[in-house]
Amino acid sequence: MATRWSLTSDCANPASLAAFWAPAPGCAEKPAPPGFGSREERFAHHEVPEDEWDDGAYLSDPEGNEFCLV
Repeated sequence: MATRWSLTSDCANPASLAAFWAPAPGCAEKPAPPGFGSREERFAHHEVPEDEWDDGAYLSDPEGNEFCLV
């Protein structure tokens, strides 16, 4: 039986860390949440201040395991 897991990493520059890990086998930027064309669209919908939009990065592998870099 496989175990599904997620990993969260606290870092100073999430976008740079995501760019570093993205080439890992099969990893890609996690798609926008359902109902939104982009994460930015979701942030605007929920009135998240624009200066907080780059406070995290999200990757996932083909099996749906999520890597959250904040």
